[in-house]
Amino acid sequence: MKAEIITITGETNYGNRLQNYAVEQVLFKLGVDAVTYNACPIGFDALKFELKRIIKYIIKRGSYCRDSRFYGFNKFNRKYIHCVKNHQPDADYAVCGSDQIWNFKWDTIWEKRDLYFARFVPPEKRIAYSASISCDEIEPKYREDFIKGVSEMKSISVREQKGADIIYELAGRKVGVTVDPTIMLSRSEWMKIAKKPKCVNKKRKYILTYFLGGIDGIDSDIQSFIDRVAEKYGLEIIDLYHEWTNVDKIKNMHHFRFSPDEFVWLAANCEIMFTDSFHGSIFSIIMDKPFRCFERVENIVGSMNSRMEQLFGEIGISDWCTGNTAENVENIFYKNYNNVSSVWSKDREKAYNYLKGALGLNEV
Repeated sequence: MKAEIITITGETNYGNRLQNYAVEQVLFKLGVDAVTYNACPIGFDALKFELKRIIKYIIKRGSYCRDSRFYGFNKFNRKYIHCVKNHQPDADYAVCGSDQIWNFKWDTIWEKRDLYFARFVPPEKRIAYSASISCDEIEPKYREDFIKGVSEMKSISVREQKGADIIYELAGRKVGVTVDPTIMLSRSEWMKIAKKPKCVNKKRKYILTYFLGGIDGIDSDIQSFIDRVAEKYGLEIIDLYHEWTNVDKIKNMHHFRFSPDEFVWLAANCEIMFTDSFHGSIFSIIMDKPFRCFERVENIVGSMNSRMEQLFGEIGISDWCTGNTAENVENIFYKNYNNVSSVWSKDREKAYNYLKGALGLNEV
């Protein structure tokens, strides 16, 4: 069986690239020959991009730092993602997901809605796997097209219960909820691709920060709290940056250019992570690291915390992992993952069963 993965590509977001890798790995485990459509420049296009990057570096063009980050992500894509430039007409299914492929509050998602609903193939070939709406409602101007899109899919699973509720409310269709694909891989599986950044001293213990809520830097109260923790315990601070962080807010350009496989290594080796990121939280849990997740609000799409609440509630960690700048720093390294193994084991089985049914593998 062959499948073509349809997800958000061309971004330099860690969670986006790592969930794409995880979807491919899950499908491979099921014996499906999977590729990802348009994940990165390949062939001559890749060479052309690299030549442009080198020229920009030589003449010191301002966008060089972003191009360098993009290059690192493309290098990861070429090594770990099975990229194809064109749609695959011989694919048995188009698998849409994961990530926020149905969050129409992002203009780029709305503009590519035909792609993210896989309208280039017949309805019987359209599968959604852990697709995410990642907001509390579908605005009225988008609803007609959204209802049509979800109604025509052969099978659907979404990443959040709120997404399932929205689909049922608008389209009258009951759909399953399956975990984010990154959860489907174990720590040992992720460590196979982990790469130590050259600029990081392995002997130095560090705090890892990863905040996506704004492009102007971390909230000052949160930054002061992190600084107190670092000073008390003699820890270095390594910042992971939002891809659109203002250049003048980037303290270390080496850190801005970290690649997805370096993200995995950093998450696995930090003392603690401070974040507002869904995938920052997930990788802290996978790597058995303490973390604190602060509330994230986007200017464009509003609150994005329902998925955090669902994730933390299911494994019973909401009481200690929620970020609070008034927390006693004496307790900052506390963690309790006693329920994670049993809950995620069931979640993984549920996701595999969904995919087997959606892809008709139970009939083989």
